Amino acid sequence: MFWVLKRHNVQLRSDFKFELISKLNHKLNHKLGHKLSCKLNYKLSLLPLLCLLAACSSKPDHQDNTSISTNTSSITNSASSAITSSSNKTSSANMQTGDLLYLLLLNEHEHWEGSPYRYGGNSLHGIDCSSLVQKVFKNSFNIQLPRTTEYQVRKGFSIKKSQLKVGDLVFFKTGRSSRHVGIYMGEGEFFHVSTSKGVKISKLSNPYWRKHYWQSRRVIH
Repeated sequence: MFWVLKRHNVQLRSDFKFELISKLNHKLNHKLGHKLSCKLNYKLSLLPLLCLLAACSSKPDHQDNTSISTNTSSITNSASSAITSSSNKTSSANMQTGDLLYLLLLNEHEHWEGSPYRYGGNSLHGIDCSSLVQKVFKNSFNIQLPRTTEYQVRKGFSIKKSQLKVGDLVFFKTGRSSRHVGIYMGEGEFFHVSTSKGVKISKLSNPYWRKHYWQSRRVIH
């Protein structure tokens, strides 16, 4: 369930761990519904997350990647079985991994929110779209992406718009030679820096972005 994040050595900020647990449980309760969430064993539902937090806090052992993935899977399978037996609505593995990625991105959005757009910028005082994507992936996922959209669009693999998942990159052609990039947040929204309003979350359904949509790519897989 959480081996995707572990494989990329996701580093959680220490002051965000308890907030992450609280936000995740609130989000899961909202998604699963009050009746179902009350049936879940609280300790069991937290066990995979606590396991992830512990793993993300420690230095990765590259010689033991296989055993780490297997042990994590065996623990989380118990929680997955408990949830699956109670509901056939969705896969708990996909839901919870997506939730974790969403919360990490939400944390980054809160950090960068309000920062203005500045071509070539790379700080809170001004940043451009590709630099924002590069910094978010490095800070939250420990994934090093190129600095420009020209090279970022070559990373990962191409996916259809209908296949978008949280953490995927969305690219736009905003001019004859200009390109724009953002990070998909789920539910038709993406996190980026607007030239007019700075760092924000926008909707893919917005007429402007729908018109200039180019392609999507998956780097976290």
